[in-house]
Amino acid sequence: CAAGAVVQERALPDIAVYDHVAVQVSRREGFDTHETALQNAAWRDGLCASTRERLEDGRRITDSGIASAYSIRTNLIEETRALMQDADAVITPTMHCTAPKLAERAELMSSGVPLLVRFANCIGIPSITIPSGVGDDRLPFGLCLNGRNGKDHDLLKLAELVAVELSRDPA
Repeated sequence: CAAGAVVQERALPDIAVYDHVAVQVSRREGFDTHETALQNAAWRDGLCASTRERLEDGRRITDSGIASAYSIRTNLIEETRALMQDADAVITPTMHCTAPKLAERAELMSSGVPLLVRFANCIGIPSITIPSGVGDDRLPFGLCLNGRNGKDHDLLKLAELVAVELSRDPA
């Protein structure tokens, strides 16, 4: 490309594993953080149903279950670090489709759409999504750039370069 980047296809570890671990960790840690507040009926009742449900899901994750999730996450961090050893970023679509229409959002978001983004959250690497175009349905889609740990500034510079390249007139 004009920016001088080299693009190579790489395979991530099974993305569903990142998703499972991210859900287990976030729900258990969410429950642990809010356990006392959940005992207050007024506070609990002030939460939307989906938030209450996620916090209650966290209550059901056992100590051995969260220990297993942390262990798997450690392995995913190492696998991803090795994958990115000679790469500045891993680029994925933000979603496997264009942005959902408002009426479709809840169904799509609960069906695993964020899988392509969640892996960065799971292992604590910086991530940024940039607009990349518009689909046939005239709804936007994006590219998610995921950088190396501690290289947030480098990722922001790369995102700026990619955004400029994507905005160029192809003619």
